[in-house]
Amino acid sequence: MSNSSMIDIFLIRHAKASGKTAGEEDFSRALSKRGRNDARLIGQELLRTHGRTMSQVLCSSSKRTLQTAEMLAAVGFIKSTEIKPYEQLYLADPDEITRVIEDHFPFSTDRIFLIGHNPGMTLLADYIPNVQLDHLPTGSVIHIQYPKESKFWDWANARVESVLIPKMLKS
Repeated sequence: MSNSSMIDIFLIRHAKASGKTAGEEDFSRALSKRGRNDARLIGQELLRTHGRTMSQVLCSSSKRTLQTAEMLAAVGFIKSTEIKPYEQLYLADPDEITRVIEDHFPFSTDRIFLIGHNPGMTLLADYIPNVQLDHLPTGSVIHIQYPKESKFWDWANARVESVLIPKMLKS
């Protein structure tokens, strides 16, 4: 549950993309049917557990990350008008992802969403204390909290609240 002295940050790996076809650029790959379903499930669960609030949504500008964000908006968890595509998040490494976060810190809202790709998202998880992931599956979310009173960004100040994987929601 949210704490008023903390910022909620949701690190989201895009949902499952369709396979690459001949001549198709990786950047242009769309979500698969499973990816759309997984993104919808994750969005519904996040809406159920966290409600809807104003948020900043920092999103890679690739088709599959934007579609993931749109699915989260379709279920009412985020507002589509808050989705901001960032070219530098496409296949970004953890340092580039951190730079994008730092560029928006301190945040003007109580929540921020960052939607990106592997391997950067999995590697970024290693920066967070007490998180050890070998692989962050597609559509997964790492929810962390960060102190609002911090004067600068430092992953050592982040606290993991939860990790949500689409597979956990299927029964």
